[in-house]
Amino acid sequence: MDELTTPEGFLLRPWEPADASAVLRAFAPAEMDRQTDRPVFDR
Repeated sequence: MDELTTPEGFLLRPWEPADASAVLRAFAPAEMDRQTDRPVFDR
C-alpha cells in the first residue's frame, strides 16, 4: 500500500526526504527558526 485516503479526506503516504521542509514548517515552533543557520522554511 503506497497511499491511503482517510474518511476525512487526508492523503497518507510514506514521506520522502523532499518533504522535510514542509514537515518542519508544520510542526516546528516558530522560535526554532531563530536557532538555525537559515530559516526553517528554507530547508
